[in-house]
This record gives sequence, structure tokens and C-alpha cells, in this order.
Amino acid sequence: MKVSYHSPMNGEMGRCIEFCFEAHKACKETMLHCLDKGGKHAEAQHIHTLMECMEICYATASFLTIASPYFSQLCAICAEICEKCARDCARMREDLAMQSCASTCMQCADTCREMVRRAKAA
Repeated sequence: MKVSYHSPMNGEMGRCIEFCFEAHKACKETMLHCLDKGGKHAEAQHIHTLMECMEICYATASFLTIASPYFSQLCAICAEICEKCARDCARMREDLAMQSCASTCMQCADTCREMVRRAKAA
């Protein structure tokens, strides 16, 4: 499906781009927070999940920005990884930074899933 900047999905795309960049930023800041905090926050698996999420969010936003025909595939992967990251961050209930990252990643996942749904319906 070819998407132009005049597409009715453009408003939703803009929203998804915004959420992807926000999740990218949240994961980057949270990763630095976790490395500073140490312990369970700095476990290799957790840092790896944050890095995966940070990178897929940036790539997805970039593909959406150029209206790539592959955006729905990236949105599907982004949603999956963001949800994984959100669950991983949410398990550290006592840390507000982790809860904030979890919330941001879930918003991104939900928005990406909506983009996939709209692409399939178009």
C-alpha cells in the first residue's frame, strides 16, 4: 500500500511518529538510569530489551516519516518489542522512572498496532 502525505492516515501517522520518538527517548534515558542504578536494573537482558526498543522505535518513526511502504511491518515489530519492554520495565514497581518508561512504551505499542490495523483496512 502506498501512503502519501495527503493520506487520511496522515494524522494517525503523525501521532505514531511522535509516540515512537517519545519511546525512543524514554528508553534511552531509562537505560542510562538503569546503568547508574546498577543491580537488577542493569541486568544484561533488561539493558538489551531497552536497546532493542530504543532502536526499533527510531527506525519505525523514520520509516513513517518517509511514508515507506514497509511502515506497517515495522509498526507490527515495534508494537511487539515495545510491549515486551513495557512489561520488563513495569516489573520494577518501586521505580517511577521505570513505570514512566513502561507507560510510554505501551502508548507506542498501542499506536503502532492501530497503524497496522488501519493499513490492513485500507
